[in-house]
Amino acid sequence: MSEIITTQQIELTKMIERYSEKDGVHHTAIPSLFFMRVSNAAAQNHGVYKPSFCMVAGAKELWLGQERFKYSPADYIVVSVQLPVISQVTEATPDIPYLGFNKSRMGLFWSKFIETLKKLLSYT
Repeated sequence: MSEIITTQQIELTKMIERYSEKDGVHHTAIPSLFFMRVSNAAAQNHGVYKPSFCMVAGAKELWLGQERFKYSPADYIVVSVQLPVISQVTEATPDIPYLGFNKSRMGLFWSKFIETLKKLLSYT
């Protein structure tokens, strides 16, 4: 992973920690942006992922039908349509919690997101 991306991930992790001192979902002043903190591996959670972009510190697994997707700090997930999934935080401790941010209701953000993603991928 490039040094630039690693530095940005560290900065993002620190920001999420600042705004989510306790476990749970933490809403921001931006209605479609929230941070999440989990201090222990958790049981499976059934739900619907809405179109969103998610990044993490820690690890999480998603099941879509019979397919399993794992994502950790070096990964991210982009959901472009509503999907029924089972999710589970698999790596989290009080000292090194699972931290995530989720930007849903992407709207016009998609074009800027794709542009930024292309730039990030050119660094790897």
